[in-house]
This record gives sequence, C-alpha cells and structure tokens, in this order.
Amino acid sequence: QRLADDKPLGGVETEAPQPDEIRAAAEAVEAEAARRRALKCGQKVPPESLTVTRGVSIFVKSKYHGEAGSGHAWSYRVEFTNEGVDTVQMLSRHWIFTDATGFVSEMK
Repeated sequence: QRLADDKPLGGVETEAPQPDEIRAAAEAVEAEAARRRALKCGQKVPPESLTVTRGVSIFVKSKYHGEAGSGHAWSYRVEFTNEGVDTVQMLSRHWIFTDATGFVSEMK
C-alpha cells in the first residue's frame, strides 16, 4: 500500500527479492539439510524415512527379501498423510533408486 504522495507506508522503501535469489537461498538451505542427513562411513541405512513437504507427510519403509535371480528383492511401503488444510491428490509417481555402487534406476 502507498500513501497519496506515492511513498511506501512507514516511509521505508524495500526491494522484493528476485526469483533467482529466492531459488538460490532455498538451494543453500536444502544443501545444508542434505549434508546433515548424509550417512557417515559405517553408518547403517535406516529402513524407514519420513519427510514432510507442502503439508503432506511421506513415510517409506523398505524391506529386504534376499537374493532373487541375478539380483536382490526389496519391497517398499509408502504412506502419504495430508497434514495441511488443502485437498491434495497424487497424480503421478517417480521413484529413483541408488544402490551401494552408485547405480541409479528409476520407476515411473
């Protein structure tokens, strides 16, 4: 809001952050969070994870079933809980798996 003489209320002119500045700040926060979550040598990978994004909590539990054919068999239980006030709907899914050697596989 501005007064009749076109000065900002309170007399202080502030410049809104630009989208690139907001994006860079968010990336820096996420990088620090990832650094804190990173596994240390010898630390076991937990079988469960929980994250909350945009008011939706996502809980994943993995289970190893042993060797199967030429690989290993795993199952995953994924639960979504809407903790926000908005109605949400999952329209698609995209899983990215990384094994101990760094090999990445995707499932859409």
